[in-house]
Amino acid sequence: MHELSLAEEMLVMISDVIGSGRRLERVNLVIGPLSGVSADSLRFCFTELAAMRGLGSPDLVVEEPPASLRCRSCGLSYEVHEFVEGCPACGSMERDILSGMECMLESIEVDDGGRPAERSGS
Repeated sequence: MHELSLAEEMLVMISDVIGSGRRLERVNLVIGPLSGVSADSLRFCFTELAAMRGLGSPDLVVEEPPASLRCRSCGLSYEVHEFVEGCPACGSMERDILSGMECMLESIEVDDGGRPAERSGS
């Protein structure tokens, strides 16, 4: 389960940014459907590891945008949720991936003495 190692790396990165003794309130991610990352598995691993590391019980909010592809045969750009779908115009399976492989930490919110302070970045 690579979601466990991904959650560990995210928490190391976040801890480096916020320092010790602060609790996470919310973590916002973007995970594309072609990234190979299970949002549910990552959410479970992240929540458990954050609690074990004394970072609280943050909400892990995952945005899952559709994948965007361009057909190499007819040039149509289209969105899919499953990579096994062919071009809706010509049925071709030859295409270029424009987006959908993202796995990005978009922003975090930390408990800052009663008022959440937002930090953004990748």
